[in-house]
Amino acid sequence: MILEGYLAKLKTYPEDEIKIVVTATAKSVLAPSWEILNAYKEKRITWREYAECYINEICNSGVAIAEVRRIKSLAVLKHVRLICYEKQYPCHRFILRRLIQVFPQFLDISTFIKLKEYLLDEIDRGRIMNE
Repeated sequence: MILEGYLAKLKTYPEDEIKIVVTATAKSVLAPSWEILNAYKEKRITWREYAECYINEICNSGVAIAEVRRIKSLAVLKHVRLICYEKQYPCHRFILRRLIQVFPQFLDISTFIKLKEYLLDEIDRGRIMNE
């Protein structure tokens, strides 16, 4: 199972969970780039545009894809909690959580396009934040 949480509560989460900090300051390959993070915080792009850029960043990085697959495998055996600074939605960890849950075994361009469309539809419908 893949869960989410934030750094201020890190010590309150169960000890038997695997906790993965997905922030840029932790040098996580799953953190959004400073470029898109700052564009969103400065209101130069919408949340949906941010999400699309973030999905593109993850799915175009072999290192990030490998980490997504590693976390997906770990979550079969144990609870895995994705940790970031933001207390609540919107935060990239919500997108990442859903991305990991639905990530395909093989990712070709056609599958990537379908995956991105699916995730953006989930965001548009408010389903990612309501899990």
